[in-house]
Amino acid sequence: MLYKELTAVPYMAKFVVFAKMNDSREGRLRCYCMTDDKIDKTLEQHENFTEVARSRDIEVVEGMPLHVELSGNLVPVKKAAQPRTFLFQSFRENRLAIPIKVTAGCGAGLQGAPAPVLVQAA
Repeated sequence: MLYKELTAVPYMAKFVVFAKMNDSREGRLRCYCMTDDKIDKTLEQHENFTEVARSRDIEVVEGMPLHVELSGNLVPVKKAAQPRTFLFQSFRENRLAIPIKVTAGCGAGLQGAPAPVLVQAA
């Protein structure tokens, strides 16, 4: 296990969060981990999602589990088969869709793990 961790190839990636509201209280977030800067070629751009946040470059390795947590007035819509974790795979689509509800109040947060990176929506 230690050997596998020490020989893992690191990749520099950015996390981009897209949003699309169905109405004033419900919508969808898509967290996209990209290893290139071709944001204009993403599926979200063609489906009229709006970019709401972007991280700085973060080092990730192949097979690294990534978990997303919501806070503030963003509440995930509970679905039995809706995980908020995915494994990073190099040169593949690394996307996580999260249906959300917006509650009363102001301020929202999205945090990724294992290395906590807080991405604040503008």
